[in-house]
Amino acid sequence: MATREVYPNRGLLTMRNALAAAGMAITLALVLSTVAHAGTITVSTLSDPSGPSGTCSLRDAVTAANTMTATNGCVAGTGNDTIQFSITGTITLGSTLPQITDRNLTIKGPASPGITINGGRKV
Repeated sequence: MATREVYPNRGLLTMRNALAAAGMAITLALVLSTVAHAGTITVSTLSDPSGPSGTCSLRDAVTAANTMTATNGCVAGTGNDTIQFSITGTITLGSTLPQITDRNLTIKGPASPGITINGGRKV
């Protein structure tokens, strides 16, 4: 007659393994969602091409978004960026801005009186 071993906690171990796997999956999902998080680049000077040290010009913000690299006083873009303004006034461009290559870039102008570029177009 064969003996049969009984494992009374076997179902409990399987449940613990399933819960641990679910916990790891949730943690991984949260980590990945923060990696894909949108970046905010804040323009803090009206100067062009660059303002005083530690400031972020519009030109630098576009470059930071395009290259995903910190540029002068601007944080690095993430590939899913928003350029916003902490200032209002007129930006007189020294030359044409770089072409925007970040396909997920949003530019949000400030509330009135806003930003005017070269005295013509309001952002």
